Amino acid sequence: MIKKEEIHKITMEVEKKTLTEDKNIEEIEVKIPAMVYNSVRDKIYRDLQDRVKLPGFRHGKIPRQIIDSMVGKENINAAIFEDIARDVSYKLIKEYGDKNLV
Repeated sequence: MIKKEEIHKITMEVEKKTLTEDKNIEEIEVKIPAMVYNSVRDKIYRDLQDRVKLPGFRHGKIPRQIIDSMVGKENINAAIFEDIARDVSYKLIKEYGDKNLV
């Protein structure tokens, strides 16, 4: 997870689109830089490598392919998404205010 004091350093592209005739409802599209995605992915793999113990491998040295087969690539992607979504929503609430986001 990105530290909260570093969240302001993330530059993300935010685009607003009006969804309906009602001008009060807009969709926000957020584009995350690859370096942020890679950083979160690396942290999640490091955490899993530290927690998973497997005979034949030193602690913290299990290859990512084996972790993928044990945990499931879709579960790792879900964890990456949750981590990024939590950080992005924090930044959006800070920027737009929590009353403006539903």
